[in-house]
Amino acid sequence: MKRLCLQLFFLSFLLLSFHTSKAQCDSFTLSQQSEVDSFLINNPNCTTINGDLTIDGGNSSITNLKGIGNVVTIEGDFLIEDTELTNLEDMKNLQTVNGILKIYNNDIMEALIGLEGLCDLSNGAEIIGNDRLKNLSGMDSIKLMGGLLIFENDSLQTLKGLEKVDSIKSIPNTPITGTIEIGKNPQLEHLDALSNVEYMDGKLSVFLNDNLYSIRGLRNIGYENMKELVLNDNMALDACSYANLCAFVAADLGLFLIVRNGLNCLDFYTFSDNCPSTVSTEEVASLEFNVFPNPSSSEMITVQLPQPIVQGQVELYDQQGRQVAHYFFRNQQQLHILSPESNGIFWLKIKDDDNHSYGLEKIVFF
Repeated sequence: MKRLCLQLFFLSFLLLSFHTSKAQCDSFTLSQQSEVDSFLINNPNCTTINGDLTIDGGNSSITNLKGIGNVVTIEGDFLIEDTELTNLEDMKNLQTVNGILKIYNNDIMEALIGLEGLCDLSNGAEIIGNDRLKNLSGMDSIKLMGGLLIFENDSLQTLKGLEKVDSIKSIPNTPITGTIEIGKNPQLEHLDALSNVEYMDGKLSVFLNDNLYSIRGLRNIGYENMKELVLNDNMALDACSYANLCAFVAADLGLFLIVRNGLNCLDFYTFSDNCPSTVSTEEVASLEFNVFPNPSSSEMITVQLPQPIVQGQVELYDQQGRQVAHYFFRNQQQLHILSPESNGIFWLKIKDDDNHSYGLEKIVFF
């Protein structure tokens, strides 16, 4: 009986130790170098963090992460903020981050070397405000991401390190939206590192990147699941009319804004004018129609279709891609459309009831 009691006591002790150890590894915020240094000593069993891991050096100097170098898995977010780290070489054992990877405001960080063990970031990554970050070397093994936000990194020149990423994919019923947002990176030159991305199902937004001259790295993304396209204020961007982006706009699959970029991507008009003459998609059909008078100073214009459409729609857009008029019609071959209140260049689109788009026609109102 005494032996049985001892065995039960020992088993209870082990279970208690296990649950205590697990509870102790839930979440951590380390705000001083001394806290980082003592982490392994105080938490020798915490190779898996069951919650968030936050490294916040806002009130002190954190120069290395050797003390957390044993961490293999982070079940929550991994935030590194306001440190004096130049890279993440001490995190070479890290294999999994099941939350969002957040790299914020690390003034002297130049690369993300040390994250090579990560193969996916299904909840995404946010790289914001790292003044000396030149590229994303260290993320070289990542294939799947839930989203990508790259914002206000003053020295970032390329996205080197993301060459293996092939999918930016949302997670249903969560805030993870499958979005790419790249903005306010004044030295960023091109997006070639994203050339292997073939799938995304969120918003694609590239904005306010002063030296960005090429987005050809986006040309392989399938447009069918995209939700929105925004290209604005990239003053050096002289070409953006890639077939997939043109097909997204022509198929009317979501909101789009194209404005204040370089010469051949200046606005919606130049974007459309430089699109391939034939865009082969299931959604985009071909229908010749005439608009007159064009140019027009009349209160009304006429659209002449080659044959009646049983049920359809007419949409009018300005140069910024904003819809300014929308009409429905049934069994008509000739349509009469009111002129917009303002003058300028507009685009007229005709769709049938199945939402098939039949192309765009430029109209000048004066």
